[in-house]
Amino acid sequence: MKKEAILQVNGIYKSFGVVKALKDVSISFLPGEIHGLIGENGSGKSTLSSIISGIYSCNQGEMILDGKVYKPTSIMDGEKHGICMIVQEMGTIGGITVAANVFAELFSRLGIVNRKAMNRAAQEALDKIGAAYIKAENKIDEESFENRKIVEIARAMFNDVKVLIIDETTTALSQKGRELIYQIMDRLKDENKVVIFISHD
Repeated sequence: MKKEAILQVNGIYKSFGVVKALKDVSISFLPGEIHGLIGENGSGKSTLSSIISGIYSCNQGEMILDGKVYKPTSIMDGEKHGICMIVQEMGTIGGITVAANVFAELFSRLGIVNRKAMNRAAQEALDKIGAAYIKAENKIDEESFENRKIVEIARAMFNDVKVLIIDETTTALSQKGRELIYQIMDRLKDENKVVIFISHD
C-alpha cells in the first residue's frame, strides 16, 4: 500500500533582495522517514526549514500538510500544526525556569500559572525523552548550552509532533546529547513521523 506524504513542498522560491536562496524546490516527506538536508553554508538548507516551520514565508510555491494547504504565519503557528524546529542558535528564554521554557507559549500568554503542575508536567516531558537529570524547577540560565538545547527538544516533543526539524544542533552537543537526539529521531521514525536533519557535514 502506497504511503501518503505527511508534508509536501511544491515549487518553493525564496529571495532575500537580489539573493535567490531557493529556486523551484520540491520534496515529499513520507511517514517514518528521516531526511538529511546536506550542503554547505548558504545552500538554502536553513531557509527551506525556516519556511516549513513558519519563520519565513515563501515568495512562490505551496506546502501541503496532511492533504491540506499549509501556510504557517509564525513558528508558533507551525508548532500548532505539529511542525517543530530545533534551531542552531539559543532558542530558550533567559530569566525563567526550565519548566516555563517547556511551556513558553502558555507561560507568556497567562503570566501566572499553577507552577507546581507546570513543574510536574515539564519534568515528565524531560523524563520521557531521557533527560531526567535536568530539573524542571531550575533556572534556565544555570543550565549548560547543551542542556538548554535538550529543553528545547522536550518543548517540541510535548506537542503532537508530525515533523521534527533539527538544524545542525548536534555540532554543539556532547556524545551523550547526540545519542539522546538520535534516540528521539529513531522513536519518531518508529511512530511514522518525519524527521528532517540538517547538516553541512
